[in-house]
Amino acid sequence: MTKSGAKYRRPIQHADGHVDVYAVLEAFAVSCPARAHAIKKLLCAGLRGKAGEMQDLTEARDALDRAIELQCGRKPVAEPPSLPNLQPVIDWLERGCDPKEAAKELRFYQARARR
Repeated sequence: MTKSGAKYRRPIQHADGHVDVYAVLEAFAVSCPARAHAIKKLLCAGLRGKAGEMQDLTEARDALDRAIELQCGRKPVAEPPSLPNLQPVIDWLERGCDPKEAAKELRFYQARARR
């Protein structure tokens, strides 16, 4: 097994040596119900005896479309605030500024970074 393939492996313990779709979903921490539904349809496409393979694939696609809608509606993870440009302070320090004035300037930049 290559290192890149390791992310696709999960330990699944079952007494009888068999697992169902739900154990796989749990092992891979699938929390979105639409994704879970699509995965179930894909894993068992045409095998359940109810719908044909094409119907299961179509329903999986529909579930994935819904999963995408749900994902788009979720709040994006906020980006960390950008740091202020410290180049003027660096230039000032390199020119031999007064330490008290430098501390005052750095406090100013620190306060701006917190906003």
